[in-house]
This record gives sequence, C-alpha cells and structure tokens, in this order.
Amino acid sequence: MAENSPAARPFLIKGLNIWQRLKGRNHPETAALWHTPGYSYKALGNLDEALKSYELAFAIWKSTLPQDHPHLAACSNNLGALHKKLGKLAHSRLYYQQTLAIWQLQPQRYRDEIAIAQNNLGALLCQTDNWAAARPHLEQALKTHQQLWGHKHPDTACVHSNLAYWFYLAGNLEQAEAHYMAALHIYEQTLGPNSLQTATAHNALAQLRKQIIMVARSDSLNIAWMPLSSSS
Repeated sequence: MAENSPAARPFLIKGLNIWQRLKGRNHPETAALWHTPGYSYKALGNLDEALKSYELAFAIWKSTLPQDHPHLAACSNNLGALHKKLGKLAHSRLYYQQTLAIWQLQPQRYRDEIAIAQNNLGALLCQTDNWAAARPHLEQALKTHQQLWGHKHPDTACVHSNLAYWFYLAGNLEQAEAHYMAALHIYEQTLGPNSLQTATAHNALAQLRKQIIMVARSDSLNIAWMPLSSSS
C-alpha cells in the first residue's frame, strides 16, 4: 500500500497535526488519523511508534464512541496483534479478549468478526499454556468458519492448524494429525501446492510424524511421554 511507504509518512503526520488543530485532539476522526500511521509504522518495522499510534487512537475512541463500536474492536485487535509480535503475550491476551467482547455485543451482525477473534484468542491461549481456555474458542471458531465460509476456505484451514497444535500440546497426536491434514488439503486446493501456507502445513506434519514415531518407540520401551509446552 502506498500509505505504508516512507515517502507517505510525513504527509500523514502533517495531515494529523492540521486535523488536531481543526477538530481537537479528542475527536473520533482525530483518532482515525492516529490509527492510520500505525499501519505505516508497523509495515516499516517501527513497532514502538506503531504501538504509540494505536494506543492514542484507542484511548480517544474509548472515551468518545459507544462501547460496541467496530472502531474500538478493530483497534483493540491491532493492539493485540502488535503486542503478540513484541512478545508481550499477557498484554496481547487482554486486547484479544477485549476485541472478542466488543464484537460479541452484536453477535448477529458480527459473526465473522467473532469467529476471527475467537481463533486469534484461542491460538494465543495455546502459546501461553492456557489449554483449557483455548479449546472452546478454537472449536467455536472452526464451526463458525465452516458455516460462513465453507469447509474449503483458507481461513478455515488456519483454524484447523491452530486446533491441531492444541491437540498436539494435549498429547492427542491422532487428532493433531487429522487437523493438520485437513489444513494441508485446503491450502493445496485453494492456494496451490507451492504456497507458503502449504509449505508450513507440510512442515508441521513432518514434525508431528517424527513425534508420533518417537512416542511409538517410547511406548514399546514403557517410557512415559509428555507433550511439549508451547514455550519450548
């Protein structure tokens, strides 16, 4: 996108400064102008500046918009993703939970947004070893994705992959393999055999099958096996 280029950034900031003089610092449209440079900073790898932009936008919208406004949910989601990228998983969890809660205030209107939020939150909970909390989010996300976009959509495959990881962590390698295979077949059919997602699914299956062989050998020797934690 052109707005993510270094050449565009000075114009975005200048426009923001003018808007703040005209509308004030706490106007919802000023928040929108703070939010836009956040995308630019993130694309350029300046995550600290992106975080500052998103936080300013979120603070303004939170004080000026209804609690169920989609701008709040979108900005909260961006903050969750950015904190995750920065490795601040506790902060990421709070924002992802807030995102889901906002969308759920209008469940019939935002079914697809709720499904995406559940998938994001479920995947993050797996990373932080909150397995019990993760599973219902991921299972509901898969159900909703299949209802809204079908069983052969790339986003459905993404949820299959996250569920596969959940079952892997729980030690159910058979179910993990089934979900990874489902994801692989969808990616191959929709994105092609040479896509990055297809390659990632192949790699995940290869690693899983190595683990299955190790478990089989351990069983033959009566050695107890425990699933790897997500922090390993």
